[in-house]
Amino acid sequence: MYPRLFNLLLICMIFVASCKPKEATHNNKLGVAFEKFRQQEKFLAEPGSLYTGLADSSLRPVLSEKLNQTATDFEKLTLSGKASDEDYQKAIGKGLARFEGVSLALDTEDRERLCKYFEELMDIAGVKSSNGQLNTFMYGFE
Repeated sequence: MYPRLFNLLLICMIFVASCKPKEATHNNKLGVAFEKFRQQEKFLAEPGSLYTGLADSSLRPVLSEKLNQTATDFEKLTLSGKASDEDYQKAIGKGLARFEGVSLALDTEDRERLCKYFEELMDIAGVKSSNGQLNTFMYGFE
């Protein structure tokens, strides 16, 4: 009787132990993806595209910092494992609001690139839609 009970307990312990690393690995990959986003140089000319980089290069550090703050907000939500779509929509709105003071200094291509950065963050977090917030930011309407 005891060997069967011991084997059953051993199998259960192995099963439980094998589940934990997968979650940690998933969270670690997400953390690495957000960190990679924060570390990348932003608003530079992109080879193979029409984007020639930020017109006013003095804005690059300011815009990059605002994007990195948004990346941190997304990371906290994503790694919490408890974030709802509404939480992400609020984070998108909060992130876009950070650019209200400088959005007039950006030309159309710069605003498009800014929206692409938001889409990258949404992809990392698994968010499907901004519910029109990016279009409103870009064009003034949904």
